[in-house]
Amino acid sequence: MPKPDKILAQELLNREVLDLTAGQVTGRIIDFILTRNGMVELIGVLPTAWYEGGRGIAPAAIASVHIDRICIEDSAALADFAPDGTDTFSLTGDRLLRKQVLQHDGELLGILTDFSFSLEDGRIIDLVVLGDSDKRSKVPVLSIRTIGRDYIVIDRGQLDTDGDHPVAPPKPPVVVDRPAEYKPTEAVETKLSAAPESVPPPTVGPETDPEDDSDPTANDALFEDAAPKTDLSKFDEKKRDYLLNRKAHRDIQTESGNLIVAKGQKMDEQVVQQIIEAGMLSDVFIELTLKK
Repeated sequence: MPKPDKILAQELLNREVLDLTAGQVTGRIIDFILTRNGMVELIGVLPTAWYEGGRGIAPAAIASVHIDRICIEDSAALADFAPDGTDTFSLTGDRLLRKQVLQHDGELLGILTDFSFSLEDGRIIDLVVLGDSDKRSKVPVLSIRTIGRDYIVIDRGQLDTDGDHPVAPPKPPVVVDRPAEYKPTEAVETKLSAAPESVPPPTVGPETDPEDDSDPTANDALFEDAAPKTDLSKFDEKKRDYLLNRKAHRDIQTESGNLIVAKGQKMDEQVVQQIIEAGMLSDVFIELTLKK
């Protein structure tokens, strides 16, 4: 199947990633890095050996898309997956999907179930919202007023509800234990829960000009409040959980020389948090897994 111009994010979740050069599956898609100006920067890939750390592929690096996999020319195209910067955030880790969507007068439209984006440059084109009686609406990016931590607020009267835009059912996150060998599993589809009948109106941000026909990529504040910027990514959560209650393999110190934990002592939650705050989570995790 040739590479489409655009695709729904949910259609990619849990698909295998095939390295055409090596002729082997290199991982599975589980997340996205979104920039705060409305772009998909990287598609997150969980490697077959998850403890090697998260990886990501740029949308433009995808060679072809098939019903159960995507193909890339070479695993060298994979980059580090780190969605916790000041300008980016994780799609599934920050729970953007299933966020409630309100029209600007406080009326509930439905729940965000998906979005489409360009595989050429990663630009987000529109959001897909599921309302009562499975009514689907397509929300253009330019009609969004704000994407906050509790609600997405949009302008009224700029919706496409012709039903020609299918919504891919949400799929559960992949939970992978350290495997002896990689065995792909089929994703299990889950039924969307019904939207609540009413919700309290949110505090709406500054109004935007509905006549503004500028490029949506120019709106630098589009996803400004989508999630706290200090949350760990899904991969860093796995690293943190791996370190908890294990014994330190060496004296672990900050760059200034302050001792965090001595060799042989157990790394409890307080110790692991200090390691995270010192920016040493990945280093300590890698050292400990290699030592084993």
